[in-house]
Amino acid sequence: MSFYGDFLVQLGVIQEDQLQAALAEQREGRLRLGELAVSRGIMTADQVAQVRQVQRGHESEQEELRFGELAVALGFAAQDEFDRLHREQRAGWRRVGDILVQQGSLDEATHSSYLRDFLHLEMTRSRRLQNTLAEAPSPRVIEALVDLARRWLPRFGLTDAKVMDVRVAPRATPGVAWTAHRSLRGGDVEVIIFFGISQAALMALAQSTERPAKPERPDLALPALEEALETLTELMRSRLTDLQLDGSAVFTVEDNGYRALAELMAERDLVQIELVHSLAGHGTSRAVLTVVTRDGEG
Repeated sequence: MSFYGDFLVQLGVIQEDQLQAALAEQREGRLRLGELAVSRGIMTADQVAQVRQVQRGHESEQEELRFGELAVALGFAAQDEFDRLHREQRAGWRRVGDILVQQGSLDEATHSSYLRDFLHLEMTRSRRLQNTLAEAPSPRVIEALVDLARRWLPRFGLTDAKVMDVRVAPRATPGVAWTAHRSLRGGDVEVIIFFGISQAALMALAQSTERPAKPERPDLALPALEEALETLTELMRSRLTDLQLDGSAVFTVEDNGYRALAELMAERDLVQIELVHSLAGHGTSRAVLTVVTRDGEG
């Protein structure tokens, strides 16, 4: 996924097929760190698989275990070897805009002009997001969930997940087909979290957790949606230990971006976190986390 590329497509500067061709060239030019380690004879494919399995099972809320750090910790490689691999990986990375220029889809002057506009919009969006986070009800809860969503949703198949907006004026989210929700209650607070995703995102979750992924039987994939929300909320509980939150079971419901929330849309302390992510063969998709925080006695 390329946010700059999507920006150009939305403005009609380039066509979707031109962006996809540039992204394909970008992917081909950069190997994943594990693939580089195998190709350079530093690790075996089995060792790479072991590292990735440990990454998937790691549930520390403090920091995500990076591939290289974990491989070194497990004794599969030396730190200086991974330092070299990181340098090689960075050297092979090419920006989408540069590829579009090389392919002839953009000229250099047009690219420079639109890139400045895009960076300005991104800076403005980032400031607005930070201001909203600071003003949101229960900002510690919202900030923890935003950070965990960024770190963990890519592990569930929603690659390149990026928080696009945080809003306190909730609205229905187009494309949402399924929603999971869970309540957590502490001594003086109740937190209700909804996680709404598209049908394609549900299939991606299922594939990432090795569950059946049949578009004609989405109900078979619902345990993957439950697991994704339970992981996020358990990590949040571990991070906010002073709230002493106990979680209920996770429930799923077929949705239209609004139905699961309809009775709660008037809640005063309701915040929505909108994310975009990429799905193989489906382009960019959206998901939404909705958080209600209220008095635990309510």
